[in-house]
Amino acid sequence: MPSVDDPTPLPPTPADLSFGGFWELLGMVPIPPARPDGPGRVMLRVGEHHLRSLGLMHGGVAAAMLDSFTGRAASASSPPGHHVVTIQLNVHFVRAARVGDVLIADGEVQHAGRRTAVVRGELRTEDGRLIATASGTFMHLPIGPMAGPDVAREQGAEA
Repeated sequence: MPSVDDPTPLPPTPADLSFGGFWELLGMVPIPPARPDGPGRVMLRVGEHHLRSLGLMHGGVAAAMLDSFTGRAASASSPPGHHVVTIQLNVHFVRAARVGDVLIADGEVQHAGRRTAVVRGELRTEDGRLIATASGTFMHLPIGPMAGPDVAREQGAEA
């Protein structure tokens, strides 16, 4: 089972994809794919700071993990020079997670088109208990000067 301290090298990461900031705030860690052709996964150990009342993990943590996983998977299918933004995320909660649970988000890209990608995700404990499922739709957006008419106008180019 992978852990936060696992020395296994991670798959290449697109240059525009950061694992700092929000990932660090929640304690999410990218881990290698479960399948050779699969997307990289996301792992988190539930701590006291992830809880809502009744000692249960807040649903926003599950949603953030699934959005991060599905976005990372969609990003891997982006055309060169593009990144992705979430345009729809549906999360279905199945059971609660508690302090000490190690959660892993995994799934698969179901559609990778020129403009959008659709990804299915599951959030499970390390022993396989299903916590939540999700489907996400992502739009591929150009990076830099090709970012669209608004950006081109700001840069003084004709749209």
